[in-house]
Amino acid sequence: MAPLSFTRDGSVARLVFQRPDVLNALDTEMARGLRDACRSIAADPDVRVVVMSGAGRAFVAGGDIAVMREDPVANAGELIDLAHEALRLLAGLQAPVVASLHGVVAGGGLGIALSADLAIAAEGTRFNLAYANIGTSCDCGNSWALPRIVGTRKALEIALLSDTFDAQEALRLGLVSRAGQPQAADARIVRSDTMPTGRVPAARPATTSGKGWTPSGRRARSPAQKSGQPAGATAAGHPVMKSA
Repeated sequence: MAPLSFTRDGSVARLVFQRPDVLNALDTEMARGLRDACRSIAADPDVRVVVMSGAGRAFVAGGDIAVMREDPVANAGELIDLAHEALRLLAGLQAPVVASLHGVVAGGGLGIALSADLAIAAEGTRFNLAYANIGTSCDCGNSWALPRIVGTRKALEIALLSDTFDAQEALRLGLVSRAGQPQAADARIVRSDTMPTGRVPAARPATTSGKGWTPSGRRARSPAQKSGQPAGATAAGHPVMKSA
């Protein structure tokens, strides 16, 4: 079984993380599959919506620590580079992106979820930023997106204390769009006949502040995304949040 499934259902592109034995932890093969799928989607004007989900008991439980421990420099670097390229491609899509969340959403998995335009959390979903647990700073866009959604003070609390929180708390914080839904609830949202053609819905804010949308209707990229730096860095190359 491929670590990432990429299929088309009419104008709906579906990405399913498929390493259920390790709670869909990201390794280089999965990250490369995500990058390649995002490249294909970005080049296909017929895709009107992208849906991301996870197989088994999790959405994505972060990076695969076992893989990174094999070679902390080479493996971790390649994994992060591939994941960041995929996230930059997702950020530039004209099609809306939906994250269907359940089980564990942690580390880089939370960053992937925050990159979506809509995130739907099933009952029982658990969130944890997790980087403090391994003594490292955020990647996968977490340190850019998180303070912009919840504010700097709350983002630092989430990052430094690494507390687990549930779907209802994620909804209260604005990290997800809906909570307590069945895992298949995304079907009501991703019907291609309800999605916009070519551009995102006009109701989205015409601003680069708050929700990350520009007047053209495309998602605003972070300074790091524009400069090609890792998604967790500022334009000056410094992390947005302190290392845990």
